[in-house]
Amino acid sequence: MARKGDAIIIGTGTTAAGGGIAAGKNTTTASGTFSFASGDNSKATNLYSFASGLDNTAAGHSSFALGYGNKTGFGNDALYSGWHSMALGFMNQSKGVVSMTLGSQNIANNDFSVAVGHQNRTWRYGQTVVGRFNKIETQPTAPDTQPTNQSSLLETDEVFVVGGGSANDARKNVMVVKASGETTILGPVILQGSAVTGDIPIFVPTP
Repeated sequence: MARKGDAIIIGTGTTAAGGGIAAGKNTTTASGTFSFASGDNSKATNLYSFASGLDNTAAGHSSFALGYGNKTGFGNDALYSGWHSMALGFMNQSKGVVSMTLGSQNIANNDFSVAVGHQNRTWRYGQTVVGRFNKIETQPTAPDTQPTNQSSLLETDEVFVVGGGSANDARKNVMVVKASGETTILGPVILQGSAVTGDIPIFVPTP
């Protein structure tokens, strides 16, 4: 163990600065003020950030990356700041402010969005996506361009999505709930038990 000013360095090939703590090997770095990095080639580069495991990067202010190959924020990129975000699991990316990813290869592109499962993507302010390989109904023309953040939800925004695809080129949604309450479900809906009473209005679109 060694000290460098206010920083603490443990292991080989590690670096720390600004009161950060780095423990591990192979360029594990805690360069953000009061940041923490541990493991193998993990980096905590922003204020109060935390990265632990293998090849994780916590670039967002007060962000948390844990597991393998996860990323929060993209440094000083104004579109993808990742402030106060969290990425847990395998190769997830939390780009939006207060966004979260959990599982494998998910991307939370927008602020206050959550992607859980496998290879899901969020593109709406405050959107939650679960399942696998969700279909992106309205994607920006440039894949790396984040939509303009919204101060409030639009009635047409998809706020909750359940993905049911099988591959990146075979994406689909099995359930979509919009901010207006409009809900689309793919496949039959089975209601069991005696708790359901009254009429349930269902709109069936013409094929």
